[in-house]
Amino acid sequence: MAKSRFSMMAVLATSSAVGLFLGGAGCGSSGGGGAAGAGGHAGTGGAGGAHDAAAGSGGAGGAHDGGMDLAADTAVGSVNFTFNTDTQGFMIDPFISPTNLGAGAADGGAGPVVAFDGTTGMPTPGSLHITATFTEFNQVLIVMETYQVGLPLNLTGKTLSAQIRLDGGAADGGGGSGSFSGIVHLYALSTVDGVSFFAAEGPNISLPDNNWHSLTFDLAHPGFAAPGFQPSQIVNLGVQFATPSNTAPDAATPAFGAPQSISVHFDSLISN
Repeated sequence: MAKSRFSMMAVLATSSAVGLFLGGAGCGSSGGGGAAGAGGHAGTGGAGGAHDAAAGSGGAGGAHDGGMDLAADTAVGSVNFTFNTDTQGFMIDPFISPTNLGAGAADGGAGPVVAFDGTTGMPTPGSLHITATFTEFNQVLIVMETYQVGLPLNLTGKTLSAQIRLDGGAADGGGGSGSFSGIVHLYALSTVDGVSFFAAEGPNISLPDNNWHSLTFDLAHPGFAAPGFQPSQIVNLGVQFATPSNTAPDAATPAFGAPQSISVHFDSLISN
């Protein structure tokens, strides 16, 4: 599987909050991402970078157990998000960055939304319903679950899997455009000291139609992982969407095109 060009750019943090910096060159005192905008891979979190975020994605307090075993230091845990009755604590990453849709629309318009849908799912009804409008290259959206830094989840030897569907267009009642030019993958974030954070990703897939598709992520063999990633110390996991990079950013390059308003259902995030 080729490595993605459409990944988180860098992972930055303070000691009390996890912050995902989604665009630009990586910062931080202990590493950074590549230099290709939102199309780069996840970087190593710095302890004192230029973008330390007092309010990052999630935070160190209020971990959601979601039916999970959080005893990472003593036993391997499991993931079992079936979304049968609610969102099980999943939220949109709100970290402020020009490329992160979760930071809010620049023009004050409607931002992305994640909500529970009890009528749609795979294999049974109940799923996350995610809506968002992508308007540019290098834009990302992360829907995630965050754990207390002091209570990481041990997923050593585990493979995550999930189901995802791009809904049909307005004519099909899907509420979106029915097409998406970007990619999607599962991801996880780890730490060993609560200061530096390291991300890894499963293989990318596209959403070429309006059928259910499988996402997988073998944490022992990720599609990409920042040096230092530890499956035994997971503090954040979820699903990430990204539009393509502008591969030739000059005056002759066509514009992104019409906004892509997507409606997606995400279900059955489990570990084996």
